[in-house]
Amino acid sequence: PTIIESSKTYTRYRQLERPDYEVESVNDFWMMIPLCAALRLSKITIAYISKSFFLRKLSPKYSDGDLTQKVDKCLKGVFKVVYFSVVFYIGLFEVLNKTNFGPRLTLGDGDHRLALGNFPYTPMPTMLKFYYMLSMSYYVEDGIGHLFQTPKFDFW
Repeated sequence: PTIIESSKTYTRYRQLERPDYEVESVNDFWMMIPLCAALRLSKITIAYISKSFFLRKLSPKYSDGDLTQKVDKCLKGVFKVVYFSVVFYIGLFEVLNKTNFGPRLTLGDGDHRLALGNFPYTPMPTMLKFYYMLSMSYYVEDGIGHLFQTPKFDFW
């Protein structure tokens, strides 16, 4: 058996073994840069659209300092609901629905014998890589956002 020294060698080995198979690559992570920018832009857009609503609803109950903290928390919550709903529907209808071995509960064919057929070249849905990068870009964007935000002492 040969020892694989790095992921680049592994990827090259897979390409030589079967050139028509789309292999993983480090270059796939470049997709996260525009996705992180799109997520940041959607956070700003959702905040712009819904901020007046939350200010109107929460202003009778809270004062200035507490009001801005509550509105910010509500805006983050609205973005999370929208984002995770979109990711759920992409995962269900564009990824799980397109697998030929998925169970019938997730809208697949239900034939589990196809799960390991042609291993390790199991055909994957075309949106799978985008789905993973979209899911990962949420956490990358959130981590980058934490680096540039001022600390808020609202945990008590």
